Amino acid sequence: RVRKAPAPEARNRIIQRCFEKGLLLVGAGRHVVRFLPALVVTDQQIDQAVALFTDAVMEVDRELPHAA
Repeated sequence: RVRKAPAPEARNRIIQRCFEKGLLLVGAGRHVVRFLPALVVTDQQIDQAVALFTDAVMEVDRELPHAA
């Protein structure tokens, strides 16, 4: 099993990028991202949040150096 090291810098960039896109997330621990939706949320809002998060993760992933 391959284990990955915590990436607090990447986590922080993802949270910031989501904030810039209008999605508010909270960091927890060294590498956890928490979603805190309202108690009443629609399927469309969840889909939009997941899409924004996915875009932010992909953008940050492209920016980070990767081991060959």
